[in-house]
Amino acid sequence: MLTALNIIESLKPRCLVVGDLILDRYIHGSVTRINPEAPGVVFHATHAEARPGGAGAVATVLAGLGTTVRCFTAIGADHDLLPVIDSTPGIFYTWENRLPTIKERRVADGRLLYDRTDWGKPEPITQATEDAFIERLQAEAPWDAVLIADYGYGVCTDRLIRQLMPCVGGAPVLVDPARDADWSKYRGATLIKCNRQEADAGTKNRDSPFFSHLVVTFGRDGMAANGEGYPTTPRRVSDVTGAGDTVLAVLGACLAVGVDLPTACRLANVAAGLQVERLGVCRITPDELRAEIAQIATMEEVRA
Repeated sequence: MLTALNIIESLKPRCLVVGDLILDRYIHGSVTRINPEAPGVVFHATHAEARPGGAGAVATVLAGLGTTVRCFTAIGADHDLLPVIDSTPGIFYTWENRLPTIKERRVADGRLLYDRTDWGKPEPITQATEDAFIERLQAEAPWDAVLIADYGYGVCTDRLIRQLMPCVGGAPVLVDPARDADWSKYRGATLIKCNRQEADAGTKNRDSPFFSHLVVTFGRDGMAANGEGYPTTPRRVSDVTGAGDTVLAVLGACLAVGVDLPTACRLANVAAGLQVERLGVCRITPDELRAEIAQIATMEEVRA
C-alpha cells in the first residue's frame, strides 16, 4: 500500500471524473424539545455548510491524493453550488435549466439525525451539453484514468458514455453505476464498483461481459473484488457519506499508475475508513494514509 501511495505521488496521474455533481448540505443545530405538533423533535438550526457530493466528492478525494483532476458536470440555477465548485479542483461545468441536486442533512450537537431531504430530479443533459463535453474530452485527452460517477440525475447519458469510451485511449475506466441501471450502458469499462444493495438488485448485471472487474463494497465488512474478500478495520462512524466515492477515487488513482487491484482494494478500504470518521466528504492526504497504515500494522502485530 505504501508503494502504491509513493507511485501516485511521484507520477501525479491525470484523472477525469464525469458525473452528477451533488451539493451535500449540512444544517447544524441542536434538538431543543419534543415537537408538540407531530411525532418528532424541534430542531433549532444555527448554521449551514456545504460540501461537494457525487462527482464532486470523487474529485475532492482524487485531489487530496495528489492527482491532477478534471471533472465534467452540469448544474442548474443553484448559486449555493458556486462556492463548492470554487473549492473543488478542475471542474468544467455547463449551466442548464435544471433543478439543483441537493442532499440536505441535519446535525444535532455533532451527530447526524436520521432523516435526509433530497432536492432535484433526473433530467438528461441536452445534446448541446453532450457535444461540449465530447469536444472537451477529445481536446484534453489522453487521461491516465476515467471515473464515471453516475447518480442517475442525467449527466451520464447513454450517448455521452458511448462517445467517451473511444476517447480514453486505453486508460482504465471505472464506473460507479446509477441505481437500477442496465450495466450494458457502460460497455467497455474496466471496473464496476457498487454496494451490496446495488449488486443484489443488479444480479442480471453481475456476469455481464461489458466490464472486466467487479468490486462490491459491504460497509463495515470491507469489500470484494472479483469474489475475493478484503476486510476492513472497525471504525467509529460519524458519517458514511462519501465512502463509496472515496473507494472509487482510490481505485482510480491506483489503476491509473498500474497498481494491482488487490493492493488498490486494501488502500481503498483504509481511505474509506478514514472518510467515515469525518462529517462530510473531506480530502484524505497520503500522509494521513501512511499514518493510518502504520497504526493498523501495529494493531495487527499486537493481536498476533
